[in-house]
Amino acid sequence: MVPNAWEVSWQRNYRLTLAHMKASGAFPAAAGELVVQGEDLGAWITAQRAGWGKLLPAQQYLLEALCIEPPAEGEALAPVRRSQDERWNTNLTAARQFHAREGHLRPSHKHIKMIDVDGDGRVSGRR
Repeated sequence: MVPNAWEVSWQRNYRLTLAHMKASGAFPAAAGELVVQGEDLGAWITAQRAGWGKLLPAQQYLLEALCIEPPAEGEALAPVRRSQDERWNTNLTAARQFHAREGHLRPSHKHIKMIDVDGDGRVSGRR
């Protein structure tokens, strides 16, 4: 029998969220606002809150330590799913803006690009 184990993707998203929290102190408010190393942290946080009851107690503890809490009574949350096309277009937009500014497509490992995805003035962080 395999013991309960956390998926690597959960651990990766948690570590990226922890690092972002330590660096900026703010969480993304919605899906698509902040993508770090290809991971949509806003969508991940929403998914954790929506599926709170399915998390292991240790996972809940770690999230609460980051001030990520279960949904309030009566608060309806559904995990946000972004399509592969949406993710591709977002990353393509970031790459085009980076190339236009820098003249190459070799960003540093820690590079974050703020982009205006919809042309509405809202920017999103992209790595």
